[in-house]
Amino acid sequence: MSACLGINHEKYDNNLKIVSNDSSSTTSCLGPLGKVIHDDFGMMEGLMATVYAITATQKITDGSSGKVWYYGCGAAQKTIIPASMGTAKAVGKVTPELNWKLTGMASQIPNPSSNESRI
Repeated sequence: MSACLGINHEKYDNNLKIVSNDSSSTTSCLGPLGKVIHDDFGMMEGLMATVYAITATQKITDGSSGKVWYYGCGAAQKTIIPASMGTAKAVGKVTPELNWKLTGMASQIPNPSSNESRI
């Protein structure tokens, strides 16, 4: 079970011996937002867009040459890089009414901190 406070926390079973939150920060942000929009207005379909800060592990187009690790590794600080996100599926697990109604896209930008998400 993927629990998100304010959405499906009442389904939590107190008898569970192991508790783990497998929701990402993006899911924890967009899940409640999607539920409020769906409950108040109804949602036939939606597009989620998230902008992530750069990370130490992101793949960049001018990756390392293999000889010296720092050759060709400057693009992360200067480009916007498309990224994948599994949030659309995860939001559907947390809020079953939104399952298969959301599509997502993401980008990583040259910013050392902060993320932004919207539906």
